[in-house]
Amino acid sequence: MKKLATLLGTVGTLAAVGLFMPTTAHAYDTISKQTNQNYTARFVNQAKTNDGIYKYGIYNTSSSTATRDLNGKNWEHRFIKVTQEATTASGTWVKFSYYGDTIGWVKKSAIEPYSVKQNAIALIDKYHYRGTAMLIKNYASNSVTASTGYAYYGGRKLNTSDTVYPTASLQKVITGAIIVQLVNEHKLTQYTRLSKFYPNIKTSADITIRQLLDHNTGLEQTNEEIDPGKNLTEAQAIQYAISQLNATGAGKHHYTNANYILLAGIIRQLTGQSLEANVQSRIINKLGLKETYFYNTIPSNITPAASYKYENGKNYQYYALTTNLLSSLTGAGNMYMSPQDYYTVQKGLRNGKILNKSDYYYLSNNYKYAYDGGMWHNKSTHMKYSSGSLRNTGITTHMYLSEGNKTGVIFFSNQKGTGRSTADLTEKTLYNLVKYYM
Repeated sequence: MKKLATLLGTVGTLAAVGLFMPTTAHAYDTISKQTNQNYTARFVNQAKTNDGIYKYGIYNTSSSTATRDLNGKNWEHRFIKVTQEATTASGTWVKFSYYGDTIGWVKKSAIEPYSVKQNAIALIDKYHYRGTAMLIKNYASNSVTASTGYAYYGGRKLNTSDTVYPTASLQKVITGAIIVQLVNEHKLTQYTRLSKFYPNIKTSADITIRQLLDHNTGLEQTNEEIDPGKNLTEAQAIQYAISQLNATGAGKHHYTNANYILLAGIIRQLTGQSLEANVQSRIINKLGLKETYFYNTIPSNITPAASYKYENGKNYQYYALTTNLLSSLTGAGNMYMSPQDYYTVQKGLRNGKILNKSDYYYLSNNYKYAYDGGMWHNKSTHMKYSSGSLRNTGITTHMYLSEGNKTGVIFFSNQKGTGRSTADLTEKTLYNLVKYYM
């Protein structure tokens, strides 16, 4: 009993001096205001401020947000999408995502507004390209056009949304579309033989129009995209291509400009008009295109994009593109367009202005092969793409669109960059902006 009384007395003494006082609950901040947002931004000044990023909520609003999860210094200039803003006693906070992944909360003072257009330009510049990219969302009702660099550096003429660029191989689908129009006019079919038009070409009796459209003729062209040494008429360009053909066997896939130059010749024979006249009446006029020309019809008040390359750390190193070369590419790469006009053409291939949807599937051969009718088709992703370049020049072009033209990117460049191909820059880097930020 004495020991128990002593123990109780000791406990009472400890309590009296406060050793068993109850712990005071931690005071968390409350959110006084919270709103949904939808804008893009980037991190700034993080080398100096190194703001904390909190994955599980705003700082000090729960036991899970007492300490930071990420450091802002590792996010300097990263492009983000802000989805919410909230206010607490510690300030204004934003919730953000990064390429589709929700990251967390950071103080609003850690970021600055930064548009999709600004970021697209920064990404194009990063790889030393110069040109114009059209980023398309919801059938262009929500589109962004980003231009960077000069169309003509000597005269300091900037690239703009209206600048016209050589289309290179992206022109091929236009030639293919006219062939389908002629099929609809019962002037030929996809099974018509090349020998009907050019009987002297070896294996022409075994080559069909369909095989020309899909590059399955087995024809190869020597000295392809080499300056012919003089300016050629359409008729001369076709004969020039024919004179360089090697036949390796019909049915064999080989990508060559010659297939589409021959299609241009067939269009001329069936209509009695030049390819240029056919494109003007069947494509340009029907679609109301304002920034589409042949290389030799560009008005004097229009500055077409000149050809450059990035070399030895310097931009705008002249990389000659000659009219002689362009003249040799009738039907395959002798036109200039803006990305906006090219998108209008893509829509016209399905909306009835050039072709209807059934015609489009006919042109695309119902996606039988990877390449059909002037474009590549990816059945699994339902995306179409086409890539163009002109040999020994700085011209590169790329289109990456959903089959129905709802979303995608068209990028025309007049300076050959480094570190990333035009295809990767378009299909991955720029398209991800459309996918996650628009």
